[in-house]
Amino acid sequence: MPDDTRFHVFISYAHRRDQELAATLQREIRRFGVPFYRHQPVFPTAPAGARRRPLRVFRDATNLPAAPSLPQQLVEAINASHWLLLMASPDSAASSWVRQEVGLWLAKDPAATRVLIALTDGRIATTVDNQRIDPELTDALPPDLVAALRHVPLWTDLRTVRGPVESGAGRRRRIGDVVADFAAPIQGVDKDTLVGEHLRQQRRTLRAALGATALVTTLALVASALAVVAFRARGEAVRQRDTALANQLVAEAATITDTQPGLARQMLAAASRISRTPQVAGALAAGRSIPQEVRVDAELAAFSTDGGVLALARSGNDEYTTLGTTHPATDGVIRLLGTKSLTEAGTIPLGHGISQGIVFLPGERRRIAAGYDTAVRIWDVQDPSHPRELPSLAGHRDVVDLLATGAAGLVATVDWKHELRMWDVADPAAPRLLSATALPMLEERSYSRLAFAPGARRLVFSDVSRGPAFVDVSDPAKPRVLPLVPALGDVQSFAYAPEGGWALSGGRESPARRWRVGPTGAVASPAALPVADPGAQVLEAATGPQGQLAAVTEDGNVQVWNNGLDDDVPPLVATFLVPEFDANNTDAFGFSPSGRQLMMLSPGTNTGPGGAGRQDDSTLRIWQLADGRQPGAVSARPGGTIAVHENVLASVSGDTLALWDVRQEGPPLPLGSLPAGASVEVLAFNPDGSRLAILSGNRLVTVDTKDPGRPAKSGEWTIAGLPDVCVEGKECAAWSVAFVDDHVLAIGDSSRQITLVDTTGPSGGAPLGTIVAHYGSVTNLDVLHPPGGGPVLVSGGLNSPAAELWDVSDPARAELIAPVCAGGTFTRDDTGARCAGGYSLLDLATDRGGRLMAAADRAGTVRVWRLGDGELQVLATMQDTGDVYEVAMSPDGARVATIGRDRTLRYYRIAARTVTLEGVVHIGPGAGRSLAFAGDDHTLVAAMEHGLADVWELDPGINSRALCAGSGERITRAQWERDIPGLPYEPPC
Repeated sequence: MPDDTRFHVFISYAHRRDQELAATLQREIRRFGVPFYRHQPVFPTAPAGARRRPLRVFRDATNLPAAPSLPQQLVEAINASHWLLLMASPDSAASSWVRQEVGLWLAKDPAATRVLIALTDGRIATTVDNQRIDPELTDALPPDLVAALRHVPLWTDLRTVRGPVESGAGRRRRIGDVVADFAAPIQGVDKDTLVGEHLRQQRRTLRAALGATALVTTLALVASALAVVAFRARGEAVRQRDTALANQLVAEAATITDTQPGLARQMLAAASRISRTPQVAGALAAGRSIPQEVRVDAELAAFSTDGGVLALARSGNDEYTTLGTTHPATDGVIRLLGTKSLTEAGTIPLGHGISQGIVFLPGERRRIAAGYDTAVRIWDVQDPSHPRELPSLAGHRDVVDLLATGAAGLVATVDWKHELRMWDVADPAAPRLLSATALPMLEERSYSRLAFAPGARRLVFSDVSRGPAFVDVSDPAKPRVLPLVPALGDVQSFAYAPEGGWALSGGRESPARRWRVGPTGAVASPAALPVADPGAQVLEAATGPQGQLAAVTEDGNVQVWNNGLDDDVPPLVATFLVPEFDANNTDAFGFSPSGRQLMMLSPGTNTGPGGAGRQDDSTLRIWQLADGRQPGAVSARPGGTIAVHENVLASVSGDTLALWDVRQEGPPLPLGSLPAGASVEVLAFNPDGSRLAILSGNRLVTVDTKDPGRPAKSGEWTIAGLPDVCVEGKECAAWSVAFVDDHVLAIGDSSRQITLVDTTGPSGGAPLGTIVAHYGSVTNLDVLHPPGGGPVLVSGGLNSPAAELWDVSDPARAELIAPVCAGGTFTRDDTGARCAGGYSLLDLATDRGGRLMAAADRAGTVRVWRLGDGELQVLATMQDTGDVYEVAMSPDGARVATIGRDRTLRYYRIAARTVTLEGVVHIGPGAGRSLAFAGDDHTLVAAMEHGLADVWELDPGINSRALCAGSGERITRAQWERDIPGLPYEPPC
């Protein structure tokens, strides 16, 4: 070692990234292999076999002031050091300080023979022949060092050492394995010798400490250490057990969704209590796809006309004897359930009489009618907890067998004597008999369903016998039986579409077909519907609003079609499985009035031996069909292009803009609408929600949305683009928009221009200013708000990993602040600035406060930045399985959600220092490319490829409580011990 050497090694590093790691290396290298009682360093280093003293390691521990060159103390330290330890990373390679330090070193060591390299980030790559460093693929070394190296140096990879910062012994254990790689050449010995000496010193230190410590103290320390280790080990074991058990419950719930949906729902709710892993949270978010289940002794079911009440009825009977067994008398009952909670809201006792049907009567108030012996009893159930009986429809010659309701207060009843009676119940206090007509056809044919056609001009008898029968009741006082329809000769189930014009049919010898119904009621143009199994017999058919169709087949399939009112063949959107026994013995099947639910009542239960519920109970299933293709969605609204502000959703379907309230589950609640024009590509609200921007081609329209119930067009502009790019006949399209504030709107177009418009100014007025971006067509725009500064516009270009930050405080004189690499490492060379190694930026998102930003790229990488100390700092980097098309951030910055090529929704929790995966939901082929959070951090709207905007609930607590509504009989202790062993019995619902 030269005489002027005062330091064994000089550590060169990037302060912002590697300061803590550099301090750890300094401490460990200094004392590696040195006895604990030797404190003072000495020069030169001890020869082999001699007792070693600490090394002198120079590391600058201060924040250097701005200066054109290195401070003199650093220059002197470099010249007085024998080795250089370079902590290599893209940050250090780009650091002007590190480059100067390396340059000074190469002046004294041109071949870099005394340079040690610790790789903390980025990469070091070699040429194909492995003889030199490849400067094109290497981003962690300064260019001067790469040029100086005539060989491939050895380096130590510390990238795996980085991560969540530890302290004390834990961090030293992670560093210890690599310290010897640096300390050995510095001390001039081989690594094995130094490691052996280090271990000997450790053992010597330990013996000395043990010898100097009293026995009682030693025992106490050992006992404490063992207790801590045991406590931590137990905690880790419990965590691992809970994680495995919760994920196992998710898997088991998926296997019984079709046969025991109530138990499946309870398993997911229990998993939520045990451990909310990403698999559990995702299953909770999609939990509405599991049908609700109610175990009840019932044979009849019907929805109220407003959809708020579901009635379930059981017939009574007198005492009777069969095959020597006497059966006691039982009372019939109608149970009224609230459809939101599926809990009992009221009951109506029926006595011992036979009840053959229940229907709700149309009108403003809820009225329910039930066949009871030779009468039809009617109750006002506007308040289900206090039913009020109204005058009955009395005088039938025998037990009422069938009944149906139609428009204008019409009711049709048929008794066991085959007499059809028409009633007028428009006045609930004074029902009138309009006619009584014998139906001889019923002597030979049997039917179990009676229904009015839309408009109440025709009745249809269906089910059981083949070939439905029709009765003309256009004059209710003179019903007329119509001839049988030969084309329907093999049909058993027949259901009219509520809107009219179409009907659905099926049968044990007839496929599911849709028929056109003419003005006179004639059926024609049958079209077979696409089915899961063309050979399966259709047992039940039902129609719902807006062209919904459903059928039950013998093989246990419940199939749903949409768009039954269109001329095209309706697509099959969902297939649900049920046990074949249930399918072949269905008592009730139908849509709710809104079409959001599909109900099926079948006898028996599916709990198996020892399960919950009585074996004479029936099973009611309710599927959620807000979006038939995505039954896990809370609700759905029409629209493929969306924007959300607080609880107002703006969506465009066709050429119509509609505003919706997304605050609660239920049917769509329209607020207002207006024509939007064709080919709308982008929607965006301003920060206070008072204005909406609509982008279509190069046409910008603004809408006043201060009153969402009365939206009104407020302005229109044509975006010109750069004149040398956008010429006549080759207009440029605008691709992105973002409100800088409540008034100024930024529009990015395909010519690389960003146009700033005052949306409160005159319609079509000149722009406030323009910006020319540097990275291709402007496909993404968003806004940040630095503390104490003006708004910063963030722009992303087509096929580039770079985003640019623009100061738009003065829109007329916008200035580039800096580029940011959404992927890769920012570098400058002769061709300009670029993001080396990055992939195309696909989407940007910020929070309402403009302090957080997320970006997704084509490599499946999602980065989250936090704006602090005047710069963007990477908070976390997440890796997806492929392209991430869309990223959305909740207004409060608590969650970020993504969707990409694998059609999977992932959402993450954002904390002060970390971003963790919270849930995973596989959306499937219908996944679109647009996401937006509502005003909270847990309501997410996703635009689907099939033209619906689905609303998803991400809060695990809310989803867990929703699963308990309609979860069947409570899980038994035996089921709990079988499926959730080792935990105390605590039913989640």
